[in-house]
Amino acid sequence: MAVSYREKCSTLLKYRSEVFEVFTTEIPACSCSISSPYRVNKTCKCRMHKTFIEDLTNIPSRNGKQWLDEIRSLQAVSRGIAHGRLKVKSTEEQKAEKQKEQQRKLQAYRIGMKKILSTRNNDSYDSESLAISTQLLCVNPDIYTLWNYRKEVALIEKKRSDENELESEDTLEKFLDKEITLTEQCLITNPKSYGSWHHRYWVLMIHPKPNWEKEFNLCTKYLNYDDRNFHCWDYRRLLVNKIGITLPAEIKFSTERLNNNFSNYSSWHYRSTLRSLEDSCIEHELDLVQSAVFTDPADSSAWFYLRWVLSHPTLSIEKKQELLEAFEQLQELEPDCKWILLGKCWLTGSLIMRANKYADERVKFYKELIKLDSLRKGQYEDYLSIAEMIAAQR
Repeated sequence: MAVSYREKCSTLLKYRSEVFEVFTTEIPACSCSISSPYRVNKTCKCRMHKTFIEDLTNIPSRNGKQWLDEIRSLQAVSRGIAHGRLKVKSTEEQKAEKQKEQQRKLQAYRIGMKKILSTRNNDSYDSESLAISTQLLCVNPDIYTLWNYRKEVALIEKKRSDENELESEDTLEKFLDKEITLTEQCLITNPKSYGSWHHRYWVLMIHPKPNWEKEFNLCTKYLNYDDRNFHCWDYRRLLVNKIGITLPAEIKFSTERLNNNFSNYSSWHYRSTLRSLEDSCIEHELDLVQSAVFTDPADSSAWFYLRWVLSHPTLSIEKKQELLEAFEQLQELEPDCKWILLGKCWLTGSLIMRANKYADERVKFYKELIKLDSLRKGQYEDYLSIAEMIAAQR
């Protein structure tokens, strides 16, 4: 059975390390400056190549010389492959063709925009211009002028529907459904397109029969696919009020997303918009975010949420002191993590009124931060001057 190129490369890589290690560690470098086993010079008589050929020939169940011939035949191709993908060299001719293609697209874009803008008015619209805008947005959904143009067209259709409700309502629904479908196509091109998300919500707002439940389920599906898409999180926040979903259900969804991936700024921020910190939930939120920062202290997303939790006045002094002690233990494991020091600065800042020692400790922490995070030295020096001034007044 024929062996594929990928299988050959896999086998060669498997044996490369053990064979190459033998003659590179024990034998002097080759005078012909060939250091890779893929570059076999069969005419070279140096000891390095001789040993390599002998070792490769002695590999069990392999015909070493046959493999050497195959290596040489695959050299040109293997140099052009990275991560399993063929690397295509860009010649001057190819660059010229690419530039020519870009100029052709630019010319088509200019012609299309000129056509659309020349027919743009408040009373009617040109069907051909609308079709051109569809094609342009599918290629580049970030052209705000075209989204505004389509909003004007939608308002014209809505005005016609209001003037003749019996005949035009179905027509308006079909038109707006096509707009929603267009935004779906644009979001496939660019899932983080501001214009596409905004236009989709705007269309649903003027739709006679908007299906908010479907939108909400679609949003959940998108977030399961990519839970870092902050556009989708913002869109979900708009939908929550439309479908009347209960707060506990959204809190549960947020917790599931964080359990799946706590390194997510958008998810933490969304959670902060859902609830206000109260006595009934403050300890639960602190336990949740504390688990995140102790799992990966170097991840900054949870630390910002922790700072928000620590700012709440209902958090007890005892809890803050326990957390400070926990940070001391964590710093012994992660001495180079600046976020632990920042967390200790936040805590000691809120504990200064409790005891004078926290003011001195805060000064010490900022001095350590200046050494540890030199890129933000100026910022920490400003904080340090304030901390020293407060400590001197205690």
